[in-house]
Amino acid sequence: MCFRPAGSSSSSSSSSSSSSSSSAEPDGGAEISEHQFHEVAERELEVLQDAFEALEDSIEDMDVMNSQGVLTAELGEDTWVINKQVPNRQIWWSSPLSGPKRFEWQPATETWAGSRDSAEDLHALLRDEVRSSFGLEMTFEGDE
Repeated sequence: MCFRPAGSSSSSSSSSSSSSSSSAEPDGGAEISEHQFHEVAERELEVLQDAFEALEDSIEDMDVMNSQGVLTAELGEDTWVINKQVPNRQIWWSSPLSGPKRFEWQPATETWAGSRDSAEDLHALLRDEVRSSFGLEMTFEGDE
């Protein structure tokens, strides 16, 4: 994903955020303003909605709805619920495969990383789950 909320800068305290260190603390979350959080979280929900809807021709029984900060994607027998949690500056995730998770915005990498494991990336996790459940490749805006 290549977008930056208004008022944020591209300079971070360090550009050496190693994705191989699973014990690293995320650097996003509550450090961004509520306005910035709304911008990046709403944009993320739109990106995820578009990625799910791109699968419509391949999955027979599918319904995707994005309303008031909650994205619900019913794919066959499986349902993912992804919603923004403003007070925590997090996106919360409920999956039929991996259960509940929380993600925080990482300005340095412009990604949503797991709040308990910063090496966990929201897009990578969703891509893996859709691949494992349906044998389909999910793509997101900005993928090459």
